[in-house]
Amino acid sequence: MTIKHFSTAPAPNIKLLFTLIKPHSFYQKTVEWRELFCYKITKVLAPIYHKLCKPSVSKWSITNKQISQYPNGSLGKAWSDFYKRNNFSIYPNYEEHDLAHVILGFKTTTIEEARMIFFMFGAGKRSAPTLVTMLFGLFIFPELTKLFYKDYKQGKKAVDFTKWDFRYLLNEDLCTIRQMILKKHIKETTIIL
Repeated sequence: MTIKHFSTAPAPNIKLLFTLIKPHSFYQKTVEWRELFCYKITKVLAPIYHKLCKPSVSKWSITNKQISQYPNGSLGKAWSDFYKRNNFSIYPNYEEHDLAHVILGFKTTTIEEARMIFFMFGAGKRSAPTLVTMLFGLFIFPELTKLFYKDYKQGKKAVDFTKWDFRYLLNEDLCTIRQMILKKHIKETTIIL
């Protein structure tokens, strides 16, 4: 199984990465406009979703400093590196989502977020926000339908990890966790970050 990712470029003046598909083309500009539109919609809807659908207190009680102290190669250390690389910090009730990025290697662009959601739906994540995100992704990026379907099919081949409690796996080797989820020998699995 190979998960290939797009290159990225920072958006000017905001904390957003654009997906680079065909740099310096009109099509690339339309991708950036659509990603910016999704970003702005998310900035409005995410706090509402968080308030209505997420618990008021996260089940996690961990800090960025604590995860940075996990050993190299561990899920916890990779999670810390993900935050440093993206200039993020822990956001309550989104820990599992961020860990899915770490494990699966999907970047944080709008398109890569949608791809990860399709993968996770294939793996077993069933929720209203998942379905809404998938429909929104298909509506905003209809030309990527085949890619989204491919990600869904790859998720179907994976183990349903969507209900795992990763608080107890932060010390474990990231490659081993990927092996367990992707059901492949690590040399056969290529995740390009």
